[in-house]
Amino acid sequence: MSLSKTKILFTTAVILAGSAAFLGLTQKPSFGVQDRGDWNSVGQENISVTSTIWINNPSKIKFNYSDVKLQYRVLMNEIVLVKGTREGVKIDQGNQTKTINSTLLYDKIPDWWATHVRNSEVSKLRIPLSVKAGIGPVTVPFHTVAYRDRIDTDIIGMFDSTLKQVRGEYNYGTEIAGYSTGPVIEVVGGSAEWGQVTSKSTNILIDLRIRNPNSYPLPVPGLSGKIEMNQIALVEWSTSQAKLISSPEDNVIAPGETEELTFRVKMDNSKIDDWLASHIRRGERTEGTLNLKLAFEIQEQQITLPPGEGIRCNFSFRTAILEDQNSSSSFNGCNIGSSSSTNNSLDSNKDPQNDSSNNIIDDTVGEVIG
Repeated sequence: MSLSKTKILFTTAVILAGSAAFLGLTQKPSFGVQDRGDWNSVGQENISVTSTIWINNPSKIKFNYSDVKLQYRVLMNEIVLVKGTREGVKIDQGNQTKTINSTLLYDKIPDWWATHVRNSEVSKLRIPLSVKAGIGPVTVPFHTVAYRDRIDTDIIGMFDSTLKQVRGEYNYGTEIAGYSTGPVIEVVGGSAEWGQVTSKSTNILIDLRIRNPNSYPLPVPGLSGKIEMNQIALVEWSTSQAKLISSPEDNVIAPGETEELTFRVKMDNSKIDDWLASHIRRGERTEGTLNLKLAFEIQEQQITLPPGEGIRCNFSFRTAILEDQNSSSSFNGCNIGSSSSTNNSLDSNKDPQNDSSNNIIDDTVGEVIG
């Protein structure tokens, strides 16, 4: 081995030994999350998060770390949703706090949403911190998982609670001497649950228990509807787009009988990031509406119940992903849209209004509107 190589190796060994001894005197700094973050700049294309971390530098001698690099990430179900870096930081002796500005990664939201729904709307929140400090020729990395939490939402529960409120008897015609001039349909109950979910789409399963109070059979109705959250149409479907996956074999509801129908509608997950951005802008609050119409055909006459705008139900909820607040949800009631045909209030089974435009329907079964 040449003399020059020997000197280099000796010098390197001395430096490393000195750095190790120096690190022993200075001790390793500790750090963690003081404030996991606040939504900061909230624009149409960018949402930033400002987080605060605490650092304790317990050096036995007066020593400051300079040119320190701080790396911050927010993982939900191991999907990186927020990421940020701050370089050129100085760590003084003792306790101190530093802020980091990070960015919400829009393109990761659909992947996170899929894991969130599959996990019954529960996300495991994990915030790892990484600190890289240079000491002479040595870069010393420090890593820690500084914060853990659990994020729960119940969006499908909100849909489910809303559908439970659509019970009522809806009359298409008028009532003369106690008899209806048009078909009547009764919604006995409703519910909702998530179906199959991928990063691209989410299925919503809507169950309705329908009773036929007429003296004649009724065809199984189709279902059209729309769900809006913060005025963003998350999903809107026609009767042909709501696939009927559970119904009586002959697709007919006999007089006096009750049948359970299950409809499957598909939500495009590309709408989730638009809704989430609006949710964050409103302080993690959402105002939503659910619109529903039942539709079928009798004697080549198209009938929708309730007539007009159908059933419109209102709900709201708030979350606590970063906001310092309690999660909550509330159902704000349902209304029946105005129409020249008969409308029913959800507070009463029957509230007929006169409409001479509807003729008496014969005991003839028609077809579901496609």
